[in-house]
Amino acid sequence: MNERVQDIAQRIKGLRLIEGVSEQEVAKFLNLSVTDYLKYENGEDDIPISILYEIADFYQVDLTEILTGISPKL
Repeated sequence: MNERVQDIAQRIKGLRLIEGVSEQEVAKFLNLSVTDYLKYENGEDDIPISILYEIADFYQVDLTEILTGISPKL
């Protein structure tokens, strides 16, 4: 996978670890199998934008933070 996908995957994993939730909890929220979720979190597969929106909702962060690692400023 390309570097951008790897960066996003690392941010998603980091959010999960900071929040102290399991892979199973996130996968259940996203209505995915744990195997499929881990492919996204490990950067093994491109993450659909719809899943990224749901992940942002789960962690209550702006999608921009997941995509860039920077909090948006308005």
